[in-house]
Amino acid sequence: MNARRRLERRWLGLPPARCEVLESSASMATADGARLATRILRPADASARRGAVLIRSERPLPASGARSPVERLARWLAEDGRTVAIQTCRGRGDSEGEFRAFADEAADGGDALRWMADQPWFDGELVLLGAGYSAFTAWAALSAATVPIAALVAGFGARDPYAWLHRGGVLQLEAALALAARLDDRTGHDAAALDLARASRHRPLAECDRVALRELPAFRDWLAHPECDAWWRERTPALPDPPPRALFVNGWYECAFPAAYADFEQLSARCAERGGAVPELVLGPWGAAPVPRAERARRSSDVAEFARAMLRFVARAVGARSIRDLPTRVFVRGVGWREAPSWPPAKTRERTLYLGGEGRANSAAGDGQLAREPGDDRADAFVADPADPVPSLGGAAVGGMAGAVDQRPVEERGDVLCFTSEPIESALEIAGRVQLTLHGDPSADAAHTSAKLVAVERDGAARWLAEGIARTQPGAAVCVIQLGAAGVRLAAGTRLRVEVAGSSLPRFARCEHSPSPRVHAVHHGRARPSALRFQAMGDEKGPPE
Repeated sequence: MNARRRLERRWLGLPPARCEVLESSASMATADGARLATRILRPADASARRGAVLIRSERPLPASGARSPVERLARWLAEDGRTVAIQTCRGRGDSEGEFRAFADEAADGGDALRWMADQPWFDGELVLLGAGYSAFTAWAALSAATVPIAALVAGFGARDPYAWLHRGGVLQLEAALALAARLDDRTGHDAAALDLARASRHRPLAECDRVALRELPAFRDWLAHPECDAWWRERTPALPDPPPRALFVNGWYECAFPAAYADFEQLSARCAERGGAVPELVLGPWGAAPVPRAERARRSSDVAEFARAMLRFVARAVGARSIRDLPTRVFVRGVGWREAPSWPPAKTRERTLYLGGEGRANSAAGDGQLAREPGDDRADAFVADPADPVPSLGGAAVGGMAGAVDQRPVEERGDVLCFTSEPIESALEIAGRVQLTLHGDPSADAAHTSAKLVAVERDGAARWLAEGIARTQPGAAVCVIQLGAAGVRLAAGTRLRVEVAGSSLPRFARCEHSPSPRVHAVHHGRARPSALRFQAMGDEKGPPE
């Protein structure tokens, strides 16, 4: 091993390599005859071999010795004694066939597993690993496995492609364009090549891929199926039964995080029912775009943290089962990294705050309130104008800055309702899911309602905590918005704020059901109690009434 690789392992906090690595190329034939380019990295010392790992990636195989993230992860695994097969998906790079996003990964993944089981270096213990789109390919291969799978590692991607690309039935526009570009042609395009700002302003939605870069077939397919219909369901791998050991790695500001967190919850529930190993979770302050400096964990990039967690997890799953780590490692804003037996922590409980005020909640200067009890029956109104959408700031951004960005520029707008609590009396830690229930007036048309949870600090900065959107159907009077999950410790004196608007562009596609401005109402009070619900611990009194 050269000096650079030794220094790299030391910087990552990894133990010294156990062996040198041999590299070879292979070509695997699928059931329909397509040959898929595959690279094998294996320990030079056969006696050091401990299990095999399959990584199926949409990225073309890098040049030998290249320092792509996939190649680096594979080499670290091989240096620890694992035989690693990196395979390029059909129709990508040097692999034959036609690439169809999400459509063929189960069949091809099943073929790859059977092929690996026939290789002389296979010792019977197999791990599926992926990050981004290849996290989906790992789930897909697992669903088609006919050989035992020791473990699954899924990072920065999700099992359900519809849930990955949509929130509340609304397309995550930036994320969809970025992923479609990455899956275009045989090599793909990075998000940096996209003109996301110009594309998000373009109408109609069906042409914004062409404005961003060029016509993207995957994006056009997704637009053709706005509902979670049979087309999406046949592309969604089933949850495994029985479930293997699993590690989830994701970022608070990743567009795939809400869907991946749902995978974690569902697999945790299945393991509890079947008595399997508790899934493990690493959740950091990461996103597709840069995050504010104050949120960056020291010496903890997504690749480094993923590598450390993955190597230790694979060691426990295959071979060195004496290694013991707590199942969850979560970056809590205001605290730092926290390891625990479970997440959310067992001592969290649900809190409820009710929207209120005198009906003038427009902008942060209005009279919108959050309180522990519902107030008198009132209503607030905001205008949703497709020609003047509310801009996205921070959060799970793809372009610009992600993370806990100050929301005050948005809160100056009259088409944004703001409901703010009194300062909390002692520290409060939000840990888990956040949900907003809004009571409105039935509409003749479908509509979008976006919402954010914000922490208003002592200096007035309004920091992003969580965000969601929902498409309400004609005639619906109640809108439930899932804001995802949050992990943050709020200091005494902080106020909580809920923002409600009709759009958040470019994160979410604008509503095209109503081409002209529409007025929407939010009712609150005892008769129609619009409310925020979240999991938290500490500050038992909550925000004062």
